Order: sequence, then C-alpha cells, then structure tokens
Amino acid sequence: MTDRAAQPFDREAVIAGYMRHAEAGAADLTDFWAWEAVTEFVERAPAGDAWGLVVDLVRRAPDEVLGNVAAGPLEDLVRRHGAALVDWIEGEGRRDERFRWALGGVWLTRGDLPPEVEARVVAASGGRLEPLDADGDEPAPRPDT
Repeated sequence: MTDRAAQPFDREAVIAGYMRHAEAGAADLTDFWAWEAVTEFVERAPAGDAWGLVVDLVRRAPDEVLGNVAAGPLEDLVRRHGAALVDWIEGEGRRDERFRWALGGVWLTRGDLPPEVEARVVAASGGRLEPLDADGDEPAPRPDT
C-alpha cells in the first residue's frame, strides 16, 4: 500500500477520489483517503487555494453528491475562511444556483463568523442557509422577519 501522505497533492486524483467516496457511501473506505486529503487541504491551505478546490468540487459534483460537498468541504471552508472569502462567496452565489443551493447545506452556529460576514454569507445563499442558535436546536430568526 502506498503512503498517500508522502505524495504530492494531486488535485485531479483527490477530486475524483472524493466523488467516488461520496457516491459509494461512508461504509466503503476505498477512497476515504481523498475525503481526508480534502479535509486537511481546506484546514491547512491558504484561503484562496482552499477556495479553488472547494469550488471545483461544487462544480463537478453530481447532484446526488452535492449535499456531501455542502456539508463537508464547503461548510469547513465557510467556517475556517469565511471572513477572508466573503466577497468571493457572494460573487459565486450571484453566478451559480448550485453554489447557492450548496450554501444552504452548510450548518453554521451564530458566532462561527462575525455577524456582518454571517449576514453576507446567508444572503449569498439566497436565504437558504439558516444559522443555528448556540444550542443548535432551532434556526435563528432571520433579520427580515
């Protein structure tokens, strides 16, 4: 077995492996390495590099896998780099309906982002993203209600 951690990051192989893993389901660990590689990359890479990978995942994901991307790498990206990337998030939200839909699959808790950034990300989702109160039970009231 090859030690993937010692190999250079092969973006195309990682994306393909991530999609196979998402399609196969969590019980199939054959391509779990790709899920780990994406998670680590989003956590450790500079914001712009992480953005590029996650947007590629959103664009390439079949409809049945888009929720996995939303609740995984996109959610991690928004939580980790949302303040730095909010302009890009808004721009992609204006351009791409699937991206807006995916933003709606992100789970945020009030306080994960600065309030003004949170409001902009929610708006970029077309209102689909509903941040949770700190107890996690109910979506927080929207400012327009």
